[in-house]
Amino acid sequence: MREQSHLDADAKAVMEFSGQVLGELQSGKLVLPMLPEVTLRVSDLTSDPNASLQDLATLIVTDATLASQLIKVSNSPLYRGREPIETVPIAVSRLGFRAVRNLVSSLAMQQMFTATSPRVEQHLRNMWELNVDVSARSQLLAASVPGVAVDEAMLAGLIHNIGILPLLVKADENPELIEDEAALDALIADVSAQIGVAVLESWDFPASLVAVVEHYREFDRQAANDPDLIDVVQVASLQSHLTDLSRLNVHSLNEVRAFQRLGVQTEVEVDEFDENSEEYAAALRMFG
Repeated sequence: MREQSHLDADAKAVMEFSGQVLGELQSGKLVLPMLPEVTLRVSDLTSDPNASLQDLATLIVTDATLASQLIKVSNSPLYRGREPIETVPIAVSRLGFRAVRNLVSSLAMQQMFTATSPRVEQHLRNMWELNVDVSARSQLLAASVPGVAVDEAMLAGLIHNIGILPLLVKADENPELIEDEAALDALIADVSAQIGVAVLESWDFPASLVAVVEHYREFDRQAANDPDLIDVVQVASLQSHLTDLSRLNVHSLNEVRAFQRLGVQTEVEVDEFDENSEEYAAALRMFG
């Protein structure tokens, strides 16, 4: 009885905290993460119908770190062409507006995972490592899915659970909640998608990425026969959680329709195959 009372109290605390967070979100009081200035400028420029690839290259070279990172990513196995890319103009010309915007946004994501206090530091480190793995797997899956761009899959993997960031910052005000893994998981399952949608909408991200954040945990999702970006991120996320599927409330991968739509075998432990893949290793190194 004492244990049941404790569980009931935890559930009540999570519900109360969820209501508080959603109330602050709706009133505009919840602090949401902001993109770096250069990322916003790249986004604005790539949305300008009068902008040229040269304009985009000129903007990127003003940030030496971003320029070198973009060249590095452009030369990774999933993006490189026959000849190595050595300059930003060549990278921009080869990749195009959309891919550059997605890559720049992806490269900015690591800055989002900066600890606000020692209590959340380990949570953020674990979350970033998970997201890098989901991103790498999403890229490999997308490479064989018609209609799903590899660069968009990269970004989708990195931001699929972005709603957890402001949630952790807010939960840090309640140390007992931060230290209670089960309660924190329940809170994340309850409200992180709504917060994540608000974050991406504040960043003016495309609807396809907003849909990933909103639906990636809906493992019984009905969809058309053709696989989409949500399917890719769902499967990549579950592959990253193979040893602890219960944290996503999944008991069997056979329950997840996305595996069927992508043609991925659920009984195969993909880790063994992917760890021997040059593409997978390179994708992990992009944000290492």
